[in-house]
Amino acid sequence: MPLRKSTRSTRRYGQEVLSAHEASGLNAQQFAAQCGIKYSSFASWLAAVKRDVRSAMTTTRLPFLLAEVVASPEATFAAP
Repeated sequence: MPLRKSTRSTRRYGQEVLSAHEASGLNAQQFAAQCGIKYSSFASWLAAVKRDVRSAMTTTRLPFLLAEVVASPEATFAAP
């Protein structure tokens, strides 16, 4: 995937670059240098993704189920 150089990159471009980085096996600094991207730009895209993930985890509420438990006389525990 050819990576374009730009002084102002779109969010989609940043996501594509991050996907390419994951597949590359390189560390962040090596990947940014290889692609001609400023490391500070790359790091800010990575931080934004991590921030979005954390935000989604804290704002997403998982469904829960309330259940009423009723003990019957047959269900009592007797000492052996």
